[in-house]
Amino acid sequence: MHFHVLVALPALDNMMDRLGEALAPFDETTEVAPYRNYETGDPSGHWFVTAARRDRDHLRDGTGLKTYVPGYLGWSSHDSGKTHKEQREGFAASAAWAERLGEAPTWADVVRLHTERYPDEVQMHYDPDTDRAYAVSTYNPRSKWDYWGLRAQQVHFGLRDGTGRVDAGLLADLDIDGMRHTVVAAAEDRYQHWLSLRATCAPLTPWDEYASRVVSGEMAWLDARREYTDQLIFRAQRDAYPDHSPVEEVDVDEVGYVERYRAAAVTTSSTLTLDGAWMDSADYPDRYAYDVDANAYIDSLPPTAALALVTYHI
Repeated sequence: MHFHVLVALPALDNMMDRLGEALAPFDETTEVAPYRNYETGDPSGHWFVTAARRDRDHLRDGTGLKTYVPGYLGWSSHDSGKTHKEQREGFAASAAWAERLGEAPTWADVVRLHTERYPDEVQMHYDPDTDRAYAVSTYNPRSKWDYWGLRAQQVHFGLRDGTGRVDAGLLADLDIDGMRHTVVAAAEDRYQHWLSLRATCAPLTPWDEYASRVVSGEMAWLDARREYTDQLIFRAQRDAYPDHSPVEEVDVDEVGYVERYRAAAVTTSSTLTLDGAWMDSADYPDRYAYDVDANAYIDSLPPTAALALVTYHI
């Protein structure tokens, strides 16, 4: 998948070299010194255990058979190059491992049987001091990308002099405040339009009512979602602002709604700081909390620093 990261640089000269140096610690292809990569969670949740139990249940219930396609190679959730007889034999083999694992396997059990089942794969080990399983790895634990680049179309940042848009520039030249102002004005217009719709359209049936019908078994989740979003007020808002439906945002006041958009006007899902810290929205309770911290960092940078929007793949 492709993502964006805002990379802070001490200057704009030799930008590609500076970007390469800043991003290098997060290269997925970089091997590091061997370390213990411990398993997390409960032993019963390890893929070896869950897969064996799933196939055991398929064998018992007569389920899980894929469509036999002669000569089919690879993996598919629907097709298989194995006959139904061969698939059932595979289920039976897995069921035997599920039986040996038992209903409450320990990490020692998982390690021992996994090693027996997959002797040629990366070996798991058991650490009695922590009662956990681990594998020895050289995979970069800081990895974020396997390749990165700059977009051909430069559109992220507005310039103070109004001459165009760029994806990299000095803070002194980037119109950060202007970007936020533009987004705020548009959000205020959308919210006022939403209020006018609420005053003229039929009353909105809240999602909680649909959710309770789902819980009671009265309707399916997809049907509830469709009926909820198909209410007249939502359709009218989508017609006016097709890219900004407030379906998920109607429970916040205008200040909260506008502030959420202002906070996201400049940021992307990740920020790489001058000192090499990777700030990731996935590490925050929600996107707004991340945006607050990312904006605070951007606003703390000197005008001689630079920001570059980098697209990366992982």
